[in-house]
Order: sequence, then C-alpha cells, then structure tokens
Amino acid sequence: ELLRAAGEESARARHRQVTPSLADTWLFPTVQMGSVGLRQDEECVAKVLAHTAPGSHLRVASAYFNLPTSLEHAIAETPAQVDLLTASSRAHGWQGASGAARLIPALYNYLGGRLLRRLSKNNSQGSNARASRVSLLEYDREGWQFHAKGLWYTAPCATHPCLTAIGSSNYGYRSVNRDFEAQLMVLTTNATLQKEIRSEWQGLTSEAANVLISDFKRPERRSTLREVFLAKLLHQWL
Repeated sequence: ELLRAAGEESARARHRQVTPSLADTWLFPTVQMGSVGLRQDEECVAKVLAHTAPGSHLRVASAYFNLPTSLEHAIAETPAQVDLLTASSRAHGWQGASGAARLIPALYNYLGGRLLRRLSKNNSQGSNARASRVSLLEYDREGWQFHAKGLWYTAPCATHPCLTAIGSSNYGYRSVNRDFEAQLMVLTTNATLQKEIRSEWQGLTSEAANVLISDFKRPERRSTLREVFLAKLLHQWL
C-alpha cells in the first residue's frame, strides 16, 4: 500500500507543489541468509515486483546476474518496463584474473545471454530486437570495473523513482541462497531525493549500452561448450 501511495503521490507531484508532511520517506532494513532460512530481503523484493503497475519502470543493477528461478519468473511476469544493468566482460571484476578464475567473466557472459533469451522468448519482433519489456545494458568503460548493485522503481506517469534499494545483494543465486546480505529499502515522495535517486541511475548508465540477443552470437561473445558446461555446473556458486 505504501508503494502504491508513493507512486500516486510522485505522479501528482509533477503538477503541483507538494505540502511537506510529518514523513515523506520510509526506510526498511532487510537481511538475507538463505543457508539458515533467513529470506527477508528476498521476500521484500518479491513483494515489490508483485506490486509493480502497468506503465511503471523497474531498473535493477548487478555485476553478477545469475538470477534464481523465483526472481527470474517475477521479472518475466511484472507488467513494468524492466532495465537490467550489468558489467561487460571488459569491466567485470574478475577480468584479468589468473588460473581458472579467468573464465568467470565468460561464464557470466553466457548467463547474461541466457537470461535475455529466456525473458525475450515470446518477443514477436525477433532475435535482433530488444524484448518488448526487458532491456539488458552493459557497463563498458576502459580501465574501469563495474560493481554497482541496486533497484530503482518509478511509478506510472512519474519521471523519478519513488523507491530504491541500497545494500550488498547482487540479486543472484549466491546472494539469495548462500551469502549474508543486507539492504535498505528507501521509499520516498520527497522530490529532491527522488531527483538524486534518478541521477544515480543516470550516472551508472552513462557508460552503458544496450545489448541484443544477436550480440551473443558474435564470434567474440559466442560461448564455448566448456563455458556452457561450467556455467551450468557452477551456477549455485556464481
């Protein structure tokens, strides 16, 4: 109910000056440690996705997109426009690693392509088009690594996000089921804060480009049988 009310207030704020109230921002701390059955953050994110509205915009960033089935299904079913932001192989944190770890960026390249294909499988525009509701962006800046993570939600008819998530979760299988994670959900109708939240996303995407399904078929991005095998074998640890 708070998410719906904040979204409506954000849309109204475009047309009038909002009168300050006793509280215009709410903070919800969440924690996650799936290995001991603590799934508060996972449940909170699921509820946010379940209450997205048609015409809204959901943005999610993670350098390690290996979504668990439940979150992948939730994103597939949301009526919101969805932008997923991740690291390119060049900006990946494991780029340049030695030994077997040098393969990790290639495994996430495969997982990113698989995720986009799954979310786009019903797209009637074909493999060279972006999914009708889902876009995948990659941060790619020479000499830089991408480690950003977060969630941003913009209500229908609004231009600035009314909700964001700040914390450690990468929204991947490891974050949900193995690691200890903590986040802070920020829900606000404060126009100044909303502008700052929007600027954060714009800064992250200033060095990012949209990736199409066909991009994963290019020779330099096509996954080898070894990479496919390892990604499927190790997905619980990625």
